Amino acid sequence: MVLEFLRRKYGLQLLMFLLIAFLCWIFLQIIGIVVIITFADISISDLTQANLVGVLKNYEDGYFVLFTLLITQSIGLFIIPSLIFARLIRDSNQPFLPFPTKRLGRFVLLLPIFVIAGIVLVSFMGQLNMKLDLPQYFHDMETQATETINYLLSFNSTSQLITTTILMAVVPAIGEELFFRGILQQIIAKWTKSNWQAILITAFIFSAIHFQFLTFLPRFFMGIMLGYLLVWSRSLWVPILAHFLHNFISILVGIQTADNTLETPEAINLWLVLGSTIVLIAISYWYYTSYKKDYVPEN
Repeated sequence: MVLEFLRRKYGLQLLMFLLIAFLCWIFLQIIGIVVIITFADISISDLTQANLVGVLKNYEDGYFVLFTLLITQSIGLFIIPSLIFARLIRDSNQPFLPFPTKRLGRFVLLLPIFVIAGIVLVSFMGQLNMKLDLPQYFHDMETQATETINYLLSFNSTSQLITTTILMAVVPAIGEELFFRGILQQIIAKWTKSNWQAILITAFIFSAIHFQFLTFLPRFFMGIMLGYLLVWSRSLWVPILAHFLHNFISILVGIQTADNTLETPEAINLWLVLGSTIVLIAISYWYYTSYKKDYVPEN
């Protein structure tokens, strides 16, 4: 461990991690703004507008501007802080950011089916969440987030589809899993000495930090699934791959829909929901038994 004074002081570890994340986010956002005003014909005042997507639609370089802002935000807030913290708080017995590849085949083989079943349940929960009577402020926030996604998916050149996939699937899968499952969940698990409590708390924060409360429930459920995938597999590769598959499939669905939206307006068939639930439970049980067999010694 590099910073010995933080050994077993998990509250301080959490505070330091959040401080590092805040400083890295500010630094990368500044870099992003410098890059934008250097290579794009846009003013800083326009970048600070509340309805940024509406402003960017009037600019030829709108896609470049939004891509730069979002990519630097993700890297600065999630990826760099996680790597720095894992370097500063090193423990050979219980390392942060575990990336073992041994015995991953059994998890990866069924992961696409697990993710697809999860997407059905996430979509169903999203429909239930949308029916909640929430303040108009939350609806406005959701509208802005949807407009951002729709704007990114409105560009259909090959290069832009590739960069959109990197922005919306690759970077979030790596960055958010490093941040939430790799660091945050492990700090909380060591602090509470409970995996399930750490998973629930981390999933709650994971959903809340998106500030999209009309889709809070499905994102919370997704966070729980990703948290257990880390516990069962003992490797961040599994939740990273699951997160990527979820986002990538959602992008494909969004591109195929007429209005370029990731939300499905039609009600999901309840039999499909029931079947997906059974599949998810079955695969989860198989993952769990594999975890118990490989990592928990028998009495």
